[in-house]
Amino acid sequence: MRARTVLAGLTLTLLATGCVPWHDGDEGRDGLGREHAVSAERGDLDAAALTVVSGATTLAVRAADLGGDLYRISTPDGSRIAPDVVESGGRHQLHLRDTGEHGPAAVEILLDQRVRWDLRFSGGANETLVDLGGGRVAGMDFTAGSARIEAVLPRPEGPVTVRMAGGSSDFVVRAPDGVPVRVTAGGGAANVTVDGARRSGIAGGTVFAPAGWDAAADRYDVDAVAGVASLTVSRR
Repeated sequence: MRARTVLAGLTLTLLATGCVPWHDGDEGRDGLGREHAVSAERGDLDAAALTVVSGATTLAVRAADLGGDLYRISTPDGSRIAPDVVESGGRHQLHLRDTGEHGPAAVEILLDQRVRWDLRFSGGANETLVDLGGGRVAGMDFTAGSARIEAVLPRPEGPVTVRMAGGSSDFVVRAPDGVPVRVTAGGGAANVTVDGARRSGIAGGTVFAPAGWDAAADRYDVDAVAGVASLTVSRR
């Protein structure tokens, strides 16, 4: 099992195997300032878990057709961060090292769309964008703060929880039409908008649940444990 390069000070926990370097157009380019990337083979995996432990300025996650890869993760040319990957106990840990460059601490994570992902974001970011609209999800947990969080969700397979415990100024969730979504403002919110209905001055613990949510087999539970300035749930 070989591993190297990716992500800014992040640790990625994957229930997966076969981590190998992946390069896109930078072969033969030496020194700092090149793009760094890592990938792993999917094999026959149907489910995987990913944990981002350390922070970055921007974090973009997207489901895509990756052929035989489980994930591909990269930082841009000139980025101040470059990843090293270590396998421990069957899990993949991606650590970011300082490159000496001064470029953006931006991370892109592409996830295989056939795999059902359990995602944890524990490092924080100025902006966290997660688009799994074309993929599968078992759960999302934002445990560190982020100024803006946007999560685009696919159709759920069973009950799925999206949890925000680190605090955010702007927390946006986009769910498919027709899928029941319960929203809990556990830490309170200045403004909550659910399916176009806007409310202000929301006390901690307030719950917004549509009729039939409890009985639905496939549903979302959006739980804003920490306080938030603006919480929006809309449809796509």
